[in-house]
Amino acid sequence: MLTIIIPIDILLIMTLREYLRKYSTQTELARQAGVPQPSLSNFLKRKRGLSPASIAKIVTATGGLITFEELINETIELKDDKNQ
Repeated sequence: MLTIIIPIDILLIMTLREYLRKYSTQTELARQAGVPQPSLSNFLKRKRGLSPASIAKIVTATGGLITFEELINETIELKDDKNQ
């Protein structure tokens, strides 16, 4: 069992951009989460949303610092923007 210890002062919800600025790179997060790095890049460039499976993997890899709700809402916004 993997135990992640997170200091109490960082227990907050972050966007993917905030997480990457503070803790990781796209390449490293993609590797840890098991998602293609181009998927993260396209999401950050607002070109394409993430699949629910990729979102779940990112949430797990970040220890919940990025929430499913945060990523799914941004994915929905992207789809709405493309439909306008």
